[in-house]
Amino acid sequence: MDKIFMTARQLLIESGSHAPGVCAADFNVGPGGGLRIERVADVLRPVLSSYTVFDSDSDLYPNSKNWMLPNWARIWIGLTADLFDVSIGSRRYARVGTASLIGVTSRGMPLTTYGGRSIAIDIAPLAWARLFAPSAESLRDRITPLAELVPAGWSEDLIARVVESERGTDLKFILDAFFLERLPPAHAQEAMLARILALLTDPETNDLSGAAAQVGIDNRLLLRLTKQYFGFPPKILLMRTRFLRALTAMAVDCGKPDFSVAPPGYHDNSHFIRDSNRFLGMTPRRFLALELPYLRTIARAHAGNGSRDIVARQGELSILLRANGGFCDKRTFGDDSANDRGWVASNTSPISTPENKWVQGLRPCLPEALLPKKQLSRSPCRAS
Repeated sequence: MDKIFMTARQLLIESGSHAPGVCAADFNVGPGGGLRIERVADVLRPVLSSYTVFDSDSDLYPNSKNWMLPNWARIWIGLTADLFDVSIGSRRYARVGTASLIGVTSRGMPLTTYGGRSIAIDIAPLAWARLFAPSAESLRDRITPLAELVPAGWSEDLIARVVESERGTDLKFILDAFFLERLPPAHAQEAMLARILALLTDPETNDLSGAAAQVGIDNRLLLRLTKQYFGFPPKILLMRTRFLRALTAMAVDCGKPDFSVAPPGYHDNSHFIRDSNRFLGMTPRRFLALELPYLRTIARAHAGNGSRDIVARQGELSILLRANGGFCDKRTFGDDSANDRGWVASNTSPISTPENKWVQGLRPCLPEALLPKKQLSRSPCRAS
């Protein structure tokens, strides 16, 4: 495994995206840094959303302080021996590298990065249902070696393919090919999970339980599904979504945030500040006063590559915020056995298997995840 690490500093990746109509200037993160944001292949998009490649010169950024916002889970692959140190609440993870799963998170996370190249693969609830047997709640606010959660050889195959991408420009196609071959079939409840996700990411949803009941998902089932695949019970899940939506809107605003006006979805500023202390450990004013030079760059890049619709479908916004001179921002927006969950245990593409079961497995969630939602009458109650 040691052979995967870069022993000599290579050229930085070429910033940009393969998405049509993207302006490369939108990905300019300055000298000593590189960034790529790629949309996944269309057939994968109902389940996965994007891949992000970060690169920074370790000589220029040897010990940088950064922040990550609460988000869905991510597979994080580092191509340097010491990728980052991070604190998640009372837990501290030192020298996180190689391939790890960062579980769904409930709070902002300070981290120290050491330069080098890393890849983040967003794992929202639909992807979690396909990939991992443990509940998202049980791995919340934790970092776990990826190899402990997937069948033998899966993580090693993923790393080996990532290493093939020397400049980063071909990484999208390498990862698309990997997931086309190795992503398990659709989960039995995928369409229902997509309905919950659509309700959650709709700004008009003020009561997730009430909205879910109107589409045939009772409270007991909603609680079980959200804890298993989203990582939180419905009330906290909606609170976190609402807070991140409001905070991100402030962070990407080119003007100075107006803290005298309560953000949309909030009764008043004290309500917003209370959520900020819960999810960030500080007030929004204090957090947004941190140096965030990369944030607007990432926002422009996403607007340019047309990925805002993907952000909306997949849920939360994930931003790796630079603080105090550090590198990298990111905005992207059971007991079943491995065999029972339909793992593809070889490199043979499922598309060529009998009846094309894997491809068919993706299609049922398309109407729920992608088509316009019907307007529903919703309770005036808000999460508090």
